[in-house]
Amino acid sequence: MFPVGFWQGSSRHPVRHKWEQSRSDPVVTAQPWTAACLTLIQLYFHHQDLENLREPITGITETNKQTEEAEESSADASSQTTNHNTEKTARTGTRTQQKTEPGNKTPPARDDSLEEDGFWDVVGCPEQNFTRDSCSKVFCPPWKRCIKGVCACKMPYMCEKLKEQKPACALDGTQFISMCLINANKCRDKSKPTFSHYNSTCSDIVEAFNVTVEEKTVVGINIASGKKLICGDKWNMAAANVFCKSRDITEGATIANKVDATDQLAEEFSECVKVRCTGAEHSLAECRIYKPEKINNHTKIAAIKCYNKKDTTQSNTFRCVNGKYVKPVRLCDGVDDCGDNSDEMCCKSESKLSVVF
Repeated sequence: MFPVGFWQGSSRHPVRHKWEQSRSDPVVTAQPWTAACLTLIQLYFHHQDLENLREPITGITETNKQTEEAEESSADASSQTTNHNTEKTARTGTRTQQKTEPGNKTPPARDDSLEEDGFWDVVGCPEQNFTRDSCSKVFCPPWKRCIKGVCACKMPYMCEKLKEQKPACALDGTQFISMCLINANKCRDKSKPTFSHYNSTCSDIVEAFNVTVEEKTVVGINIASGKKLICGDKWNMAAANVFCKSRDITEGATIANKVDATDQLAEEFSECVKVRCTGAEHSLAECRIYKPEKINNHTKIAAIKCYNKKDTTQSNTFRCVNGKYVKPVRLCDGVDDCGDNSDEMCCKSESKLSVVF
């Protein structure tokens, strides 16, 4: 009932002192044992209160220890996360630096006027170096297939066999069962001949497609119906780029011009034909050639100048993926001005064409 050591100790023990005092107190002397019992009961409950107080203090101490340990663990985790992010940032910075080193492709240059244009997506997309061979953005032609986001050359046997495909002729007179086979060979080996025309026999060299340059800049072609000039109507940079790339100038053309037909040209060529290209063709023979017209004094005919870096002006501030520079106004106009179509790959949903038409 009583705590251990209650009756031991010095004479100044509270209970013993109280009991000794009660012996001399006249009031308490009348009932000494009653007062002593009350005192003992009070001391017992006081002792229990001290024990109850000691347990919460111990619990608080343990809680503080747990809180400190949790804070230390959180600090360690935060430190590890910070170090990981620092290392990741350093690695990202290294990769960014490697992308801009001289040996790597440089992303198209950013121009302040592009943000004002409103049609070109200046955030994120240009750094991806998208071209017509980026199959995450466009479809691959029949002689290529998509491998890890890039249109790669197919093996010739992988060309799809169509039920109604036309036999095709190459420029060297070789016959193939389809144009896809010719382009697949050309894609894998640049020395291979390009497509010339469709025919069941390819031995007639007269029908072979041929491109000529008249008076240094005027473009002429030789087709089955004879020698023709190209009409200035519908002549644009996409077709001009195809012509120059067929002459091993990877950047394409600088100018797709339209000039008046001279009397000398009018005497030699009686007609011109319209040509429409997408820019992905290997030669003008793959483009659509249609609607011949008689040449007269008012006829505009196609002229060209292939790309030369020396011809780049200060207004040509947009850098294409292939290294060619064009004017920012040429972006997102629906025409392959760069020669690799990189000027049309980062257009927003609303293009200039939707505004025009």
